[in-house]
Amino acid sequence: MLEVLIATSLFVIVMVFTLGTVGQNVSFQSKLRTEKEVSVESRKFVDLISRDIKESNVSAKIDIGSGTAEFKDGLAMLDCNTGCILKYNFVPSTPDFNDRSDRNANVLIVAKNEKYKIYSADYNKKIVYFAEIPFLSLRDNTLTLSEIIKTSKEENRISSKRAETLLLFAGFCPEKSSSVKIKPYVQLQVESKTVNYDTLQVRNRAQSIIRTLITSRKY
Repeated sequence: MLEVLIATSLFVIVMVFTLGTVGQNVSFQSKLRTEKEVSVESRKFVDLISRDIKESNVSAKIDIGSGTAEFKDGLAMLDCNTGCILKYNFVPSTPDFNDRSDRNANVLIVAKNEKYKIYSADYNKKIVYFAEIPFLSLRDNTLTLSEIIKTSKEENRISSKRAETLLLFAGFCPEKSSSVKIKPYVQLQVESKTVNYDTLQVRNRAQSIIRTLITSRKY
C-alpha cells in the first residue's frame, strides 16, 4: 500500500509539472499568433500604400467645395475627421503622430493609371477603407467631396476585423501652382492593435506601429 501511495504521489507531481508546461506553451503560441496577425496587418498597409505612392503617374484634380485644386504629382492628403480640408499642399509638414488631432491627415488620394485610389481611416472606429474611382466616371476627371465621403463604407473596408488600425499621413503633396522645389513625399504611420486592446489581459494583447517616409517617383 505504501508503495502504491508513493507511486501515485510521484505521478501526480509529474502530471502537475507537465500540465503547467503545456499550458505555458499553449499561451505562448497564442500570444505569438496574435502578434504575428497584428504585425502582418501593419506591414500590409505599408506595402500597399508605398507601392501606389511610387507609381502615381497622372495629375489629380480635387474639388471639396472651395474650388478645384490640381496636384501635378498625383498625390493629395486630406483631413476628413470633422469636415474635409486639404492638407500639406503648400509647405512640407512636420508630423505629430503622437497627437490624433487635425494636425495629421487621415485620407490619402493617389492618381494612377487614369483612376483615383483612396485610402481613408476612421479614427473613431479604427477602420481603414479603400476604393478606386475611374476618371471616366467623373466630370472633367475631378474628384469631389461626395465621392470621397462615399468611399468610407463597410464594403470598402480593407482592415482586418481582428485588429483596430489607424493610418496617419503627413508630408508634402504640392498643387500644380506650387513653386516649392521639394520632391513630393508622404510620411506614414500605421498603428494596429488587437480588438478591445485596453480591456484584454496583457498576454492577449498585441500592438504594431510602423513609421516610414515614401517619395513619389513622378517629379
